Amino acid sequence: QRQGDLLLVRYFLQRYDGFIVMSKTVEHDLLRLQPAARYTFKPHPLYDHFGATLPTEEARQKLGLPFDKKIILFFGFIRAYKGLDNLIRATTFLPDDYCVVIAGEMYGDFASYQTLIDETQTANRIKLFVRYIDDAEVPAFFSAADICVLPYKSATQSGIVQIAFNFNLPAIVTNVGGLAEMVENGETGLVVNSPSPPELAAKIRFYFENKLEQKMRQTIAQKRGYFSWAGFAEAVMELYGKVHRL
Repeated sequence: QRQGDLLLVRYFLQRYDGFIVMSKTVEHDLLRLQPAARYTFKPHPLYDHFGATLPTEEARQKLGLPFDKKIILFFGFIRAYKGLDNLIRATTFLPDDYCVVIAGEMYGDFASYQTLIDETQTANRIKLFVRYIDDAEVPAFFSAADICVLPYKSATQSGIVQIAFNFNLPAIVTNVGGLAEMVENGETGLVVNSPSPPELAAKIRFYFENKLEQKMRQTIAQKRGYFSWAGFAEAVMELYGKVHRL
């Protein structure tokens, strides 16, 4: 943090009449900087514009993925804070019937990750789609997967969880920022205390060995209404009404 940053942020926040916060972590930060802020809390809605879920085998065939493996999905822009290096290292602790799919555009050079894959000798258990993923391709990736993993080292929250939940796909997330708030631990996914490779691998194995997928998918489906865009719009309008009356 540079000298003067805090003053500038506070000045910036004072220009607004109201705020929407999507995690308790952000709520805490807002009130720390502007205790009198008028705001409403509403979690991020589902990203539901990608189209229908595909049958698993059809999705795997489209992507050239094995039918007989446990598919772990890492999805989205690849940036250092997202912990992909730790997921690659975690793959060394997983049995041969586990397959990690890395799908997303790289910020910078992928060379360091490729070197890590080569050094850990995990290339035979990692499938790479390191490129821009068009919206039309998104259903195939999330329909092909058994679990979505977000091994982030830092975060406020992530839209990737809400894409996964749109396809009723459980998520494993690290306990950083507001990320863990997006998953009900043991109900809609699992929370890892740290992004260390052994802990990530242990949690992934726990998910599969305890056959949690179907139960979690059903729970996610039951909770879709809470994460609707209509509900989010209602929260925005309620906040507007409060601010407008002042």
